[in-house]
Amino acid sequence: GLSATGERVLFLMRQLTHEWTHVYMDNLFNSVALARSAYQEKALVHGVTRTNGRGIPVDVVQKEEKSKAKQEQARGTVKVAVMKNDPLCPDVVACSIYDTKPVHLLSTVAETVEWISKKRDVWDGTAGEMRPILFLRLNMIDCYNFGMGDVDIADQLRLVYCPEHWMR
Repeated sequence: GLSATGERVLFLMRQLTHEWTHVYMDNLFNSVALARSAYQEKALVHGVTRTNGRGIPVDVVQKEEKSKAKQEQARGTVKVAVMKNDPLCPDVVACSIYDTKPVHLLSTVAETVEWISKKRDVWDGTAGEMRPILFLRLNMIDCYNFGMGDVDIADQLRLVYCPEHWMR
């Protein structure tokens, strides 16, 4: 069964007017149970998730390293499992990537897990101008970032500009 919060999310999914809508969410809501329920409502989910009690396979979970040396060693590690042939929800993708800390994702939207090349302009202090750099990003992270739109960015900025955060 779903939590009360999960039931509310499922209620909102039932209000969707198009079948197989992609629903992007943060770690408060996402779980294998919710993915199965959403699939029954003809909606697909994608987003970050917590690891305990959310249905993420143990082999995909990465623990946060405490020492800087171990963090650097773990950085870029990707673990993926596809839960196939579940009659309630075929092909749930569970993925983790270690960046500065582990990030865990759960998706019924993802069809592949691969590195993609991206370009960003950054300030080059030596040249005194913006210059493009190429970098790699996991496609599931890219899908999450752009699927969430400005919601995740607004959430991050809320903490930066919240006076209560700085006046503790």
